[in-house]
Amino acid sequence: MTALRRLGQSLLAVVGLNLLATLLVIVTAFGLPELVVALVSIALMIGLAWVGRLRPGPALNVMALVGVLATFVGFVQHEDETPWLVLAVAVVLGAGLVDEPLERRLVPEIRAAQLPGVPDDRRPQTLGPMAGAVQASTLLFAVWLLLEWLVDLPDPADAILLVAVVAIMARSVLRLRSAVHVRRAQTVNRAVTEALVAYAPAFYIYFSGQVAGDYQVRMWVPYLERLGLPYAVLARDPQLLARAAALTDQPVVACQRLAGLDDVMVPSVRALFYVNTDAQCVDGVRFLDRTHVHLNHGDSDKPSSYHPMIGMFDQIFVAGQAGIDRFHRNGVVVPEEKFRLVGRPQVADVLEHNTDPCAGTRTVLYAPTWRGGMRDMNFSSLARGETIVRALLEQDVRVAFRPHPLSRNERRSAAAIGRIDALLADAATAERPHLTSEQTRHDTVSEWFNRSDALVTDVSSVASDYLHSRKPMAVVDLAATGEGQPADPEAFPMLRATYLLDLGGELSTGLRAMLTDDPLAETRSRLRTYYLGDHQDEVARFVDMASRAVHGESPGRP
Repeated sequence: MTALRRLGQSLLAVVGLNLLATLLVIVTAFGLPELVVALVSIALMIGLAWVGRLRPGPALNVMALVGVLATFVGFVQHEDETPWLVLAVAVVLGAGLVDEPLERRLVPEIRAAQLPGVPDDRRPQTLGPMAGAVQASTLLFAVWLLLEWLVDLPDPADAILLVAVVAIMARSVLRLRSAVHVRRAQTVNRAVTEALVAYAPAFYIYFSGQVAGDYQVRMWVPYLERLGLPYAVLARDPQLLARAAALTDQPVVACQRLAGLDDVMVPSVRALFYVNTDAQCVDGVRFLDRTHVHLNHGDSDKPSSYHPMIGMFDQIFVAGQAGIDRFHRNGVVVPEEKFRLVGRPQVADVLEHNTDPCAGTRTVLYAPTWRGGMRDMNFSSLARGETIVRALLEQDVRVAFRPHPLSRNERRSAAAIGRIDALLADAATAERPHLTSEQTRHDTVSEWFNRSDALVTDVSSVASDYLHSRKPMAVVDLAATGEGQPADPEAFPMLRATYLLDLGGELSTGLRAMLTDDPLAETRSRLRTYYLGDHQDEVARFVDMASRAVHGESPGRP
């Protein structure tokens, strides 16, 4: 959902920039003061650079063209030598007209890495070929106008035009060079398809969404590899290619367009495993002759774990009976035969003792979730993390702080992480060496389960997974703050096994109960089976069910 929100914001920004570019043409055409032209030009270029990070592509090329035309109109107001202007405008407009169709022909619909028989293509997605030269020339002209308004400067119009034209022509030469290479290889798409046919992957791990969400793939790769079958990661964004390739030595293919998906669905692929409920998952399930398995990237009581969209998959892997009941409890109708109780292989190595004890004290792991993309998904206590950490420090424990990986991508959340890290660093002593997020970020959360004696977290899969350790835990209740969703035990049965920390009350009461008598130990033991299943070997159970999905178990058969 955060990706959709970011997309919406970028679309609004594109509309705003179009209006700004139009304004630039108007103010230059009517010969308004140079200061106005300069300020509007600079605002346009800054906006293009910002939006380009989120939404690179042809839309920005169009705006860049408008910006260049405005710049040339401005030059007309300040320059008598019009032949240069005519030539420059002709070059820029010509390049702009052919840019998008040329890009569609030359940029492959499929990119691949680690696929035998095909060269790696991990190039990052960039702006169109016009953007750099256009933005640079427009920005230079705007800065010149601004400085000229302040002091007398020589007129650099010819030089700026020459730079812009040369840069655009150079990019055109590179485009033609790419065209030659594409022709020699017939087409990249065909080459990737042929290589996939030869490699014969039995299944795909389907990966879409935020680039920083690569942890969603990482958590499943070790267990899917135990099937002993060739597979590939299917990413929907070229930006995900390099991140996914770092997680496995198996092939990774990226298909940004729907047409590319048709080419990579080679006959050997019998199943697709989905690690989230990103909107682009819809594109994959349209291939009805394959088995589509929803894994998700965490088993929690949050709305993302009972989203109606999950019902479109052929099989839904859940850890325990709680994974089925939460759909029914929230009125989401999914046929019972779609569910598979597979356990939670990620907790197989979670131990019931602390493998890294701190002499004379206990270690409490503080692992807040992220804010999510919508209000009903916000259970994160990170914004109030300093209050929580101070309360923990008052209990004379060592604190290990491990926020959700996606929290670092949001400005406010990243700032909160920085403040908590500073607090822990300042409070650290030789006897209690508190651990900041920088010290915990490179190990899995399960590894930090094993290095802790207790947990403070939010409504999330972290709490469910921690049940396996049988150690005490507390969950933060945001009800009193109005900043997120309340932790309601009626809605989230998991909370019956945790100590609720009311941010509007006294945190020490719940923390003392967790760290001393622990009256909820028996309740945790009961809910452990309800949430995680009762399998002697979680990994073997998962591998068996995944293997059945790949080898043709009918979607309707249990």
